[in-house]
Amino acid sequence: MRTLFNFNQPSLNPLSPNRFTSPLHHLSNALRQSSAVGALALGTWLATLTPSLALTPSQLGEKLGTVPVFTIGIVEENSVTFLEEPIKTQSGGEVSISRIYMNPQDAQADLEQIRTDNPTLPSNVSVARISLGEIYCLSQEEGCDQQPAPTGEPPSFIYFPDRDQLGAALDLLKSQGTEVEENTPLFVPLFFAQVVTGANSTTVPIIYFSLKDLECDIATAKSDNANLQQADFQVQVTTLGQVLQQLRSPENANATELSFVPIQRSANGTCTAP
Repeated sequence: MRTLFNFNQPSLNPLSPNRFTSPLHHLSNALRQSSAVGALALGTWLATLTPSLALTPSQLGEKLGTVPVFTIGIVEENSVTFLEEPIKTQSGGEVSISRIYMNPQDAQADLEQIRTDNPTLPSNVSVARISLGEIYCLSQEEGCDQQPAPTGEPPSFIYFPDRDQLGAALDLLKSQGTEVEENTPLFVPLFFAQVVTGANSTTVPIIYFSLKDLECDIATAKSDNANLQQADFQVQVTTLGQVLQQLRSPENANATELSFVPIQRSANGTCTAP
């Protein structure tokens, strides 16, 4: 293991819960704002994934900084040493990777299995909470303003989705008629809403890591705004990898309007305040 990362918030408890205020609680405002910045163009991009938006690594790292993720390693004061594991590449070589989880329970379960398989694993290896933005910056050769790149080759990470959210995404895709093969590789699903009112279609530039959070905020928006009660909210699925790739595409100011909402409710949770 090696130290690759310094926390920007050294007082952060690795497993402490964190609550976020969802911007879709005021969906009507978001719709007005999104129309002003060209939401139809954003909706076309989200639906077709054509390269039309761009953010710098530092801008994207800042947007992703609100999203907590979890890794396995050793936390010491303001740094974490990532647990690295060798894996074989398709070319027959070997690369070291570190695990990134969207759900701390998934990380803890895998850590316990790793301990079972490797009795000599140091006792102070634990699940550590960091931000997706800082992980993103670490993986960029040029780094970010807020998180310089480490010396040498950028570290390699493998992302493990929240298992419930992945299941919810696959179920939603199947219900929409998308064929999902049994050997589909793991992906981190993201969710967004297209709002159809009459002949108009608008995509709200807010991307959710939890389907339940999006569904609950849609229900709240309809309840709070009479103009939205008859609107048709169409929930769509994309992936973290696709979004990050598209946001680094050729320059377009609309990308700055995009925001991310981390998981607050489990897939089978209720719509009460998280």
